[in-house]
Amino acid sequence: MKKIMIFVFIFLIAFGLIVNSYRFFEDGPFYTKFVKSTDLSNEIFDKVELHDNINTSAYTKRFGKPLEKDDNDAYDYYFWKNGLTTASIINGENKGEIVRLAIGNINDSEKQSDLKTSKGIELGDSKEKIISLYGPNYFKYVEQGCDTIGYVDKKNKKILEFWFADKVVEIRLDDLNMD
Repeated sequence: MKKIMIFVFIFLIAFGLIVNSYRFFEDGPFYTKFVKSTDLSNEIFDKVELHDNINTSAYTKRFGKPLEKDDNDAYDYYFWKNGLTTASIINGENKGEIVRLAIGNINDSEKQSDLKTSKGIELGDSKEKIISLYGPNYFKYVEQGCDTIGYVDKKNKKILEFWFADKVVEIRLDDLNMD
């Protein structure tokens, strides 16, 4: 009887750990799990916010038609005249909803935009300037040959990333759950 009780106890603990482990994996990339949250609630690029819809009349009236469209399997990427790139949902009830805002391009280190983050970071700025304005709670990784640092807002489900080639060459603001 004692062995059965121990087995049931261990089984219940294991079951509880498995059931509750989804919380660890539910939001955002793995590398965002081990960094403290930073408030990014005021982050917008040129008065465009995540989850704005590019199909609304207010959006098209303000920005007109995109200069270019790049079809992707998961998202439609649009390139706008102000140097902003948006990625939006392709289909379904949220079609046109913006899930990524980007300034610059890692493949072109020339400054293509004068847009800034809410704290004034722009293309060409240094890592030190970013850390002085956004704080020390950042994650880092290397992708496509670029050093990248980023901040995560777990409450508002946003990620702000800065891509470097000696200086900032791209800035991305993503929905935390963007693939």
